[in-house]
Amino acid sequence: MRVSKALTVKKVFFRKGVITFGILITGLFSVILAVLAWFGASTGNFIVMLDKEEYQRGIMLCSDGSFSKPEPRLYADSIGEVDNISYSDINFQLVKESCGSYIDPEFSYLAFTYYIKNAGEVPVNIRYRIYITENYRNADEAIRVLLIEDDETERMFQKPDKVDHTYQQMPPAFHFMDDKTVCEDLVVDFQPDAIKKFCVIIWLEGQDPDCNDDILGGMIKLRMKFDIVDEDM
Repeated sequence: MRVSKALTVKKVFFRKGVITFGILITGLFSVILAVLAWFGASTGNFIVMLDKEEYQRGIMLCSDGSFSKPEPRLYADSIGEVDNISYSDINFQLVKESCGSYIDPEFSYLAFTYYIKNAGEVPVNIRYRIYITENYRNADEAIRVLLIEDDETERMFQKPDKVDHTYQQMPPAFHFMDDKTVCEDLVVDFQPDAIKKFCVIIWLEGQDPDCNDDILGGMIKLRMKFDIVDEDM
């Protein structure tokens, strides 16, 4: 199963210390404004996709927990252009309560909620991995990837800062595993009929010291892949 999304950083005009952009921006400590546009308007800018093997073995996807209409692929709504925000700007409660895409009327970030179910007859172990497939002009330097599992476990990931920096009103972040891999983990003993919920939130962090002119015109693509791990492997 793959989750794919892409974004680009566009050049914008601003005066230092004064943001002249037509969207309200609060809670930002960076004086640099970077605007990103998510690609994929025709096919969805965030795709959850099951591999054929996983689907045949009973792993299913749905944008709500009822699984009344399971799908091998799920598509997030396009959100157009987004600007840098901060962790405290995200409406976590509404993201968790939403099915599929959540579009914040005030702040721009990608938020997608979906469910995975084991509709097979035997327990399985599932490995998931989020990794970067394309990166231009070091756009990965300032993004945050937040993964929430079952509304309880929340983990935020970022690339290590180039300089020491103190963040305000933000939880500690795990560093990317390497230049390409954001994170990797294992769902152990996923029982038949068990359902697991995932919320994925991605944004450009305005407090990040690497959120500056260097990433303007950049682009990044990430993918999330789920694989069944056989016990004999």
